[in-house]
Amino acid sequence: MTNHPPPSAPFLRIAQVQVRRAPLVALVALALTLAFLPVVRSLELFSDWTELLPRSAPSVRDLGAGQRRVGGLSTLTLMLESRDNAALRRYATAMAARLEALPPSLRVRRVQWNVGDYQRFVRDHRHLYAPLADLTRARDELRRRIEYERASANPVYINLDDPPEPADALVARAREQMRRVESEAEQFPGGFFLHRDGRHLAMFLRVDLPSGDPARGTALVERVREEIRALPPAGFAPDLTVSLAGDLLVGIIEHHAIEHELVVATLLTVALCVLAILGLFRRPRSVVLLGGTLLVPVLATFALAKLTVGHLNTSTAFLGSIVIGNGINSGIIWLARYFEERRAGREVTEAVAATHQGAWAGTLAASTAASLAYGSLVVTDFRGFRDFGIIGGTGMVICWAMTMAFLPALTALWERWRPLPPGVERPNPYGVLFARAVKRYPVPLAAGAGVLAVAGIALSAVAIGRDPLDYNFRNLTSVRAETDRASELNGIAGEIVGRAGSGSAIAVLVDRREDTAALRARLDEMRERHDAPFGAVRTIDDLLPSDQPAKIEVLADLRRLMLEAREHASPETQRDLDAYLPPATLRPLVDDDIPSSVASLYTERDGTRGRLLFVEEKPGASIWDGQYLVAWADSIRAARTPDGRRPVVVGSAPVYADIIGAIWRDGPRAVLASILATVALVLLSFGRWHLRALTLLALVTGVAWMGGAMTLLHIRLNFLNFVALPITFGIGVDYAVNVMRRYQQEVDSGSAGDPIEAAVQETGGAVLVCSLTTIFGYSSLHTSANRALNSFGLAAVLGEVACVLAALVALSATLVLVERRRTRARAVSSLAASPEERSMRGCSPIRRSPG
Repeated sequence: MTNHPPPSAPFLRIAQVQVRRAPLVALVALALTLAFLPVVRSLELFSDWTELLPRSAPSVRDLGAGQRRVGGLSTLTLMLESRDNAALRRYATAMAARLEALPPSLRVRRVQWNVGDYQRFVRDHRHLYAPLADLTRARDELRRRIEYERASANPVYINLDDPPEPADALVARAREQMRRVESEAEQFPGGFFLHRDGRHLAMFLRVDLPSGDPARGTALVERVREEIRALPPAGFAPDLTVSLAGDLLVGIIEHHAIEHELVVATLLTVALCVLAILGLFRRPRSVVLLGGTLLVPVLATFALAKLTVGHLNTSTAFLGSIVIGNGINSGIIWLARYFEERRAGREVTEAVAATHQGAWAGTLAASTAASLAYGSLVVTDFRGFRDFGIIGGTGMVICWAMTMAFLPALTALWERWRPLPPGVERPNPYGVLFARAVKRYPVPLAAGAGVLAVAGIALSAVAIGRDPLDYNFRNLTSVRAETDRASELNGIAGEIVGRAGSGSAIAVLVDRREDTAALRARLDEMRERHDAPFGAVRTIDDLLPSDQPAKIEVLADLRRLMLEAREHASPETQRDLDAYLPPATLRPLVDDDIPSSVASLYTERDGTRGRLLFVEEKPGASIWDGQYLVAWADSIRAARTPDGRRPVVVGSAPVYADIIGAIWRDGPRAVLASILATVALVLLSFGRWHLRALTLLALVTGVAWMGGAMTLLHIRLNFLNFVALPITFGIGVDYAVNVMRRYQQEVDSGSAGDPIEAAVQETGGAVLVCSLTTIFGYSSLHTSANRALNSFGLAAVLGEVACVLAALVALSATLVLVERRRTRARAVSSLAASPEERSMRGCSPIRRSPG
């Protein structure tokens, strides 16, 4: 039977205050709850990918610079669908008028829906848009024809060569060349962004809102939907529909989905924790006491998060359920020990004091280990890690401190209302099975644990050697019908206007207009001569005629020759010559001449044109391939302007590339910090080396099992599930520390019972429930459609299961073997001693030596 020594005076005084002042303590808890609640309600979620990176990251700095210089970096797309092509055009025209009248507060910088003015612009300047080679050939052939006609008028002229083409043929070729120039400008019929299938028409709203600004983005989306309802598509064609897409919409959908899912995850975690607690204690009061106590520190944790990190991001959004699942652990351990003391017959004050004395050190060590595990992430610059570490690390400490402050008082207050009958035996149901198993089968359990640990280490080594990172960015996205549909429409939009027009290309900004052509030439050289990993480079120069000075000179010659040929041409040929006669005066076209419908893509906020380049992905490359995204972004970042400066590089690819780089750079640093902190804590928690060694061995075993399981399940590391590694070290050692602390207390107290059985059956059962609540917190992440969160939840659950089994099975079985060996050694020593020595030692096979 477990010995229950009287509590020491300091713990008794603390208990007396908490029991006597229980109503006041409860009022303080209530006041804190009411004070923290409005702060937590103001905590916002920013789901943009850039919120995971430090402000100093190149992609974040460049994005800020780009947003200051260029407007409309986000896109909201309207995709019209119908078999009636004419109806599509009529509806687009009517809707454009509504969209262009939207108020400035919605931050719509421009509406792109028709480029007919650019097509007219090309027709008006068709001579300059004709290829220089075609113009030169036409001039030379016309000159030869005129010279031939002149010579043929001489009666003594004899032509020994084939005669040049007749003027009619030359005019016909010129007509065809001009038509080809005009048709190239008319890739969009009527100026509308029509797909080649004739059934899809796109309209684009270029917006000054990042995808991570959900409030104003949602307001814009709702207003656009109101405009669609006010202009019913069915009124133009029965099958006409209007759908929304674009990166702005995808970000908004993702944001609202995460908000909904984190509420569901939190509620699910609470519900599952209630069931686990009822199963352990089989008393409804335990749910109320633990829940009421935990509410205060959880709110305090996120109120502090508001003051420290300022907001939640994709990485920290679901920390509510995780903090609940982890933070409740110290309360479970404390309450289990309290009920045990009450079963032993202690009255309330003495039971509280004895529980403090027996549980404070183990729960503090365990909570500190968890806090250090989270805190190890703070040594990184990657905010996806750092913010997670700040919130989780402070949360564990706050939960422990407030549990020790409020749970005893609330428990005593409940005892005043409904006293718990002393001595009522309700043994812990969770620990009995494990206690019996390790006592009966210690050798196979310990040996099996060792073999699996070695196998896990080997499998983990293989995974690390093969690069454990997940470069498939599809595995970081969400599986939702809305986002899948938006992505499908985004693909159609890209087919209509190209990557630059749809917003998926990388934008490059230079400081001087003259640097544009030089940088483009450099990028083209990198692609053509060095097989750089990117595709076409687009600039405003693509909208202007090339070789204009040479063309103007050739066109002046051609005009003179055509006027000369006109004098000798037939009336029909004269009409054709007049139709295609170059203007008398021509000047080179410049940036400001280009219609804004197409030039706006290359126009900055201050009206400056031409300092933007758009670099598309390499044909055949996948924008979901993380390794390609890194290569694509790095290759563009390597380019320099003629004066040696690095241009501003803006786009999704640079952000993803920086995230991958941050994982490689900061991930190992966090893991090392977690390992060192955990080892240091274990060394400080126990005064005997064999207890330290066994505790750390349990942790190594659990982590090895986790690594092996992740390898067998093909779970690769990403920016989110990487967090599971460092936090598993601290949270995983939590269970071994609590079991080992109880074992040490039983040995040191000289209990007449079996210390291993007491540690596993009593504390081990509570530890199992602690693990279950943590597992529930991680498992709730599977309520999200986001695959990155799912992978984090699965990796963390594997770590939890592995570490709790390592504590309850591997560690306990090893302790049984160590105890048996000690018992045999003491028995042999006793038999070898004289009867007097045996009498003095009081040889007892039950009493354990503390060392």
